[in-house]
Amino acid sequence: MASDLEEQKKLLLPILQRAEEIQALEPRMAYYCRLYAIKRGLELPKPTKEISGLIKATFAQCEKDKAAVKPDEEADRLYCENFALNVFKRADKVDRAGRADMNTCKAYYAAAIFLQVLEQFLKPGEEVEYAAPDLLEKTRYALWRAAEIRKALRAGRQPAPPPEAGTDVPDGSAAGGAGSDMFAAPAFEQSTPAEQQELSPGAAPASNLDSIESATDDFLGLPTPPST
Repeated sequence: MASDLEEQKKLLLPILQRAEEIQALEPRMAYYCRLYAIKRGLELPKPTKEISGLIKATFAQCEKDKAAVKPDEEADRLYCENFALNVFKRADKVDRAGRADMNTCKAYYAAAIFLQVLEQFLKPGEEVEYAAPDLLEKTRYALWRAAEIRKALRAGRQPAPPPEAGTDVPDGSAAGGAGSDMFAAPAFEQSTPAEQQELSPGAAPASNLDSIESATDDFLGLPTPPST
């Protein structure tokens, strides 16, 4: 069904698009973005034919890149965490200086996805809430700030800096409410079904960050973190 395809695309394409964006400069992080997309794809109860093809193509790309990346899970966990946090910190620095623009919004959104990718490094039996609470908070915060900046820019005003101590979002207040999948990407418009049928990791559509204007009401509905 078309609706199933669209929902599955929303889950995987943002991750794969980030991998395409950073492939040239950060092949190691791109490799783990693709592995994470495969993980999420394999968790789907009934992947569509197009998504199954995309998962297979992404796996083939990972196998191709493995020789150059030389994966080392323990070392790479720290590498990927540092990469994700650096993207977050750069966006946060600009934001707190009162200079946020659409590039800052895009950077926050990308940071949220890179932080989500770190889930794959959790050991069996580890719960995200206990193993990486700070990363969860930063993921929620990055999504919230991306939404706030976008709303301000759409209204024609300069986004106000965030509260000095407002880096926490209450448990269960992420997009979708309590019990939602914190590692499901925000719903942005993606490529059409016809484009998806031809999609491969080496031919991903233009970044959905370039069309961030299409963010859904769910994304805009993130609550304001407390300022204390």
